[in-house]
Amino acid sequence: MLRLHMLSAYWGFLLMGVHIGLHWGMIMGMARRMFGVTKTSSIRSWVLRAVLVVICVFGIFSFGTHNLADYMFLRTQFVFFDMEQPLVLFLAEYLSMLGLWICVGWRLRRTAG
Repeated sequence: MLRLHMLSAYWGFLLMGVHIGLHWGMIMGMARRMFGVTKTSSIRSWVLRAVLVVICVFGIFSFGTHNLADYMFLRTQFVFFDMEQPLVLFLAEYLSMLGLWICVGWRLRRTAG
C-alpha cells in the first residue's frame, strides 16, 4: 500500500503541474487584470522568458538530483530526503520541478491549438 501511495503522489505532482500549464492562459489573464497590465512589453516578455528558462533548467536538474523517475516507475522502494538540506532549497527545488511541468503543459496546450 505504501508503494501505491508513493507512486500516486509523484505522478499526481507531475500531472498537477501539467494541468496548471494547460490553464496557464487563464491564470495569466487573471494576473494581468489584477495588476492592471493592458499593454504588451517586449522587455517584460524577454525577462519572463529568461526567468522561465532558469526555472526549467533548475527543475530538470532537481528532477535528476532527486531521482524522481525512479520513484515514479517504482525502481526505488523508499523515498530518501536529505534532512541536512535547508528548507528553502528543498522548496525551491520542488517548485522549480512544478514550474517545469507547468511549462510542459503550457507548451502542450499551445501546440494542440
